[in-house]
Amino acid sequence: MAPIFDDPALRYGRGMMLYEAAGGPGLMVGHSGGAPGFRAIVAYLPAEPAFVAVMINDERPAEAGLWALVQAARGA
Repeated sequence: MAPIFDDPALRYGRGMMLYEAAGGPGLMVGHSGGAPGFRAIVAYLPAEPAFVAVMINDERPAEAGLWALVQAARGA
């Protein structure tokens, strides 16, 4: 995986990203994207360990939905 956005902590390769979302569940390997009014993410979270897929009808980043789902699964 090669660094992206001039940030060595963000890596991308073969359609997958290795990154940490601010205030999120920690290191994630996955991909997110969307269109106006729609967002989606599929990610593996090694610290949980879990695979999570989220689709939302919202303008917020899909990572926000993923983090809310992880917190609910933890019982937080």
